[in-house]
Amino acid sequence: MDYQKLFLQRWKELENEIELEKEDGETSFLEKDIFFKFFTSPELLVGYYVWRESGNLEYAYELFMDEYDDWVNDCKDIAFKAKAVFEEHIKGWYVN
Repeated sequence: MDYQKLFLQRWKELENEIELEKEDGETSFLEKDIFFKFFTSPELLVGYYVWRESGNLEYAYELFMDEYDDWVNDCKDIAFKAKAVFEEHIKGWYVN
């Protein structure tokens, strides 16, 4: 399985959904701002770890939770759902 392709596919699907608040308070999609796009999406972060760890989802998720422990306290539910999204995608790849 190509985990990089899986990650980049999810990035493409999510990129138009991610909205960021500009300093002036306006909310808009910052098309070229890769850093903020990446770090405001727990799903993409979990996906990156899945890619980095060659599909070892449990280890990737634990690594994510360890490295982002303070930040993740605010979004554990989102991170857990993100893990579920990648579980489904990975299962789908094995079926196809």
